[in-house]
This record gives sequence, structure tokens and C-alpha cells, in this order.
Amino acid sequence: MSRVEALRSKMDMPFLKLLSFFLLLTSFNLASSEVDIPTYSDHNCTINKNFSSDSSYQFNLNTLLASLYSKAAAGTDPIPEFYNTTFGLNDAVYGEYMCRGDVPMEVCKDCVQDATNRIASECPNNKEAIIWYDECFLRYSDSSFFSTLQQLPVSVRVPVVSCPSTSGRYASCLPSSRSLPSQSCEPYSRSCFKVENLGRNDYIQSNKTLMNDAVVEAAKSTKKFATKEANFTSGGSLYTLVQCTPDLSPQFCRKCLYGLIKLIPTNETGDSRRIQNPSCNLRIERDRFYYKGDQPPSDFILQESESPSLADWNCSTTKANYTANDPYLNNLRNIFEDLSKSSNITKLYSTMVGNKSNTVYGLFMCRGDMSLQLCNECVNEGIERLNDTCSSSKEAIIWYDMCMLRYSNRSFFSTVDTQPIYTESGANMLQKQKDGFNRLLANTLNDLVRETLYSNPIGAKNFATKT
Repeated sequence: MSRVEALRSKMDMPFLKLLSFFLLLTSFNLASSEVDIPTYSDHNCTINKNFSSDSSYQFNLNTLLASLYSKAAAGTDPIPEFYNTTFGLNDAVYGEYMCRGDVPMEVCKDCVQDATNRIASECPNNKEAIIWYDECFLRYSDSSFFSTLQQLPVSVRVPVVSCPSTSGRYASCLPSSRSLPSQSCEPYSRSCFKVENLGRNDYIQSNKTLMNDAVVEAAKSTKKFATKEANFTSGGSLYTLVQCTPDLSPQFCRKCLYGLIKLIPTNETGDSRRIQNPSCNLRIERDRFYYKGDQPPSDFILQESESPSLADWNCSTTKANYTANDPYLNNLRNIFEDLSKSSNITKLYSTMVGNKSNTVYGLFMCRGDMSLQLCNECVNEGIERLNDTCSSSKEAIIWYDMCMLRYSNRSFFSTVDTQPIYTESGANMLQKQKDGFNRLLANTLNDLVRETLYSNPIGAKNFATKT
């Protein structure tokens, strides 16, 4: 028997399983869905209560965190998204986790696992801590907090609005992301949502109604969880989610959620934001961020890691050009700023600025399946490229795979324009189909490997198929 054959004879089934799994992982770029990856939000460590390493509290905390993850992994409780427990007689530790009421248990399990690991590293010697994710939160303390209302600490997050980075005309469009883990709430910075002619008052009023309806429904339900949504004739939607820990009374749940709503400045009620404390949380977005039955969040139907792909553009050479001191240039800048801001709340928008010969007409249209975040990114990229490539043209158009953007010194609204025209070669389309096939193949193989490795005992027929 050769040395190679001898080595082969010593390879048992677990080793071969591990080896085949490793080879598949290194041979393909397995693109796991972003939906399954927990998204960290914030944490808070109580700094005035500490424990020493190797203490009984350390042992009890480690045991508690392991117990929380085991419970989430099992997912067998009547309300599997929520669990609290205590460990230890001396130096007792109280802990709980709560997953969002819409997420699958596999996502809940992954979130709790990540939370147990991260909270141990972020708050290594603190006797009390809490950590928030988009999909779950986890907390522990040296004193019991079960079935009690706790409104501090509070974390407030306002998503960053994507704005063009060049040119000073966008100085008003500043990032407004803010996290407030401290035990106080300061005034929040304003976001780039100031488009009055897109029905802002409708957004504000509808969101008030949505939040109130959601609070009433959540407080009455067993899971203390509710979602609400509204669509607008002017374009765009609003999605609201509220949740309390299920051990709260209906009265405490309502008090907690209305307390979060009061933290939203009255004139900004229509803006996207997330607010959470140890007892409840709420979230407002313009894209559906939660699961709806078997449908995943709409902003993950297309991976948010994708970026707009430029197709073509056209700068008119037949129209009169403008000069550096031309009023047309200032009107064009205002059009671009308006289009940029509007793409945060709608996927189709047209407007005009100026009068007589200096009037500028502008329009953008995003693909209907795009999230607003990608729509905004695409429009802003189009603005920047038109500034660079059509710097003196009074009429221009640009196409991306996700959006189209155009402007002109003549009105083109509600008219049919068949020129200029853009076509894509079959070779390019074939390459995109090939890339999509490779991603689908990678995900399918990933599922096959998982099913083959873990569904059968050693020695059984390790076999699986997928279509």
C-alpha cells in the first residue's frame, strides 16, 4: 500500500465532510443573503457597576449568555422571539433577549449569538449592559428588570441620507446619523428631507396616524408587536414598526412607545428614524424593512451592496450652451438639488425652476423594484456625472441600470421623446446574466453543502439535490 493510499484510509467521514466543505467555500464566492446577517445598531455599558475577572458574577454571566443563545437556537417557546432568565444565587445575573416579531427564527438565533459575543467584548467588566441590533436586542443586569418599564438608556438613530460629495451647493444636505446611548436625549440634527411640494404634511400626518394605530395594536397583542404601512398618491410609502417586551403590561407598553414618539420633533415626524430603549422600540422608514409573510424586506430584494451601473449619456450639441455667468446655470443647480432631495422619498419626480428663456425642466425615474436608498444613490451619481460630462449643455440625459435622469431648457413633461436612444449589446447582457447565474449557483451549492453535512448521521448516504 502506498503512503497516499495509507493516508486516504485514515481519513474518516467527518474529515472528508470538513474538507469538501472547505473546498467549496474557497472555490466559490458564496453570497449569503444580507437578510441573514445581523445589523449592529448601538450598545450601552453601565460604567459605575463593575465586576472582577474570575469572580462568581463572571461565571454566572457566562452561563447566562450561553443559556440565552441556547434558547434562541431551540426556538421552542410559545413566544420564541423573547426569553428572560436568571442564573446564580450569589451574584445573580438577570438577562433577556428579544428579536423583532417579524424575523425568522434562524435570523433571531444568529442575532442573539452575535449579541452575546459582542456584548461580552464591548462591556467586558460591566455588571449591566444592553446591545441593540436591527433584528434583536440583548441585555443583562445584576438586578431584576423583568416586567418593569425602563425608558433609559435610549438610542436614537437617523439614517444617513446619501448626498453628492462634490460642489458646495449641496452643503445643506449633511449626514444626520445620530446615536444617543447616554441617559439623556438631546435635540436631534435635521435630515435632508425638506421637499415641501411632495406632500410633506401628508407624510407627517399619516405617520402620526400609523404610529398611533401601531401602538394600540401592539399593546393589545400577545407578542407586543405591530407593523403599519401607508402609500401616497404623490409617490412613496411609509412603514412603521413598534414593539415592547412581551412581559410588559398593555399600560406600560403604551406608555413606553408614546414616550419614544414624543422624542420625535413634531415637524420631522415624517422622517426615517429608529428609537429604542430597554423596554420598547420603534422604527420608521420609507422602504419596507420588515418581513411581510414570506416576503423578505423590500430593501433586500436587491442587495444593498449593489451600486448603480452606468449605461450611457447624451449631451445635446444642437441646443444653445450656457456660460459661467448665465442665470440658467443657477437654475440648473437648484434643479439638481431638488432632484437629489426628492429621490429620498419618491422614485419618479419632475420639476421646473426659472422663467422664460432661463427655465430648466428636470426629471428622474428610478426602476420600480429599487429601494429608495439605491434610487437616491443612482440619482446623485447621475447628477455628478452630468456636471462633469455635460458642463455647458442646456439639455442632457443619462441612463443607469437603476435610474434615468434628464434636464432641458424646453418642457418635455407628458411628451414622447424617442431620441436620443440607447441600446445594450447582447454580449453585455449575457455577461450580466452569467454573473447572476454564478450568484444563484453559489447560493444553491451553499444550501446543498449545509444539507449534506448536517442532515444525516455519519455513515449515512450524504446526498442532496436542489433546483
